Amino acid sequence: STLLNMLLLRKRLWNLSSKVQDYLIIGWIGILAEAMKSPHVIQASHAARALANLDRDTVKEKYEDGVYILHPQYRTSQPIKADVLFIHGLLGAAFKTWRQKDHSNMEDKDTNYTECWPKTWLAADCPSLRILSVEYDSNLSDWRSKCPVEDERKSLAYRGRELLTKLKAAGVGDRPVVWIAHSMGGLLVKKMLLDASEDPEMRSVVQNTQGIVFYSVPHSGSRLAEYSVSARFLLFPSVEVKELSKGKIGLSDQLDLLFLCHSVCMSFVHLNCV
Repeated sequence: STLLNMLLLRKRLWNLSSKVQDYLIIGWIGILAEAMKSPHVIQASHAARALANLDRDTVKEKYEDGVYILHPQYRTSQPIKADVLFIHGLLGAAFKTWRQKDHSNMEDKDTNYTECWPKTWLAADCPSLRILSVEYDSNLSDWRSKCPVEDERKSLAYRGRELLTKLKAAGVGDRPVVWIAHSMGGLLVKKMLLDASEDPEMRSVVQNTQGIVFYSVPHSGSRLAEYSVSARFLLFPSVEVKELSKGKIGLSDQLDLLFLCHSVCMSFVHLNCV
């Protein structure tokens, strides 16, 4: 009958479309696998994240935009014992913040040079770790006109909620966690942990946090913000800078109480910063 023929045709088209999709995925896997061999850490890491998200057979985690897996970037039978997360600060990035030093071109680099030491050195020393690095946009000033909603999206509260959701999707909280945070990234870590402590679905992130390394984190605010605000007609300080004003950051006492209640040990490396 006509109905039966239509159903058979639909089934054949569905099978054909599924095969085409499989062929497309296989083609992309080859391209991404080749990109992972790139000496440029940004290109290789973007490819590694895409491959991990395609690998639904062995990878249950989802790496959303701004969350990069630095190690392991290939399938491995070695069990992962802990997660180490790198959170950059103001004007930083997922890779450049953790570079060894600046080089003008590839020819100048010696054999020990690394564009991202967590990916190169930490992974070699501690292969049983999963190493993640996150990235978010930040600015010192804001000259351009914008939608008022953008200010809210740049706030510490919004960034913290957004990043916490992404990290949870990546499986952060399923095993012991150590945070390494620079500058404003340290404040972001504090905000995420405080938010996670109040959310039953996120509380495992706090309970599994075993340590935090704060590197040049302005726990009490930064004079940079005061200078920028005083020159606001020239600099148009960004939301991020305004939030760093001295006296406006009240996360330290809350965080100390939080970890005291959960009996979690913390290691601080706090350098004085402007």
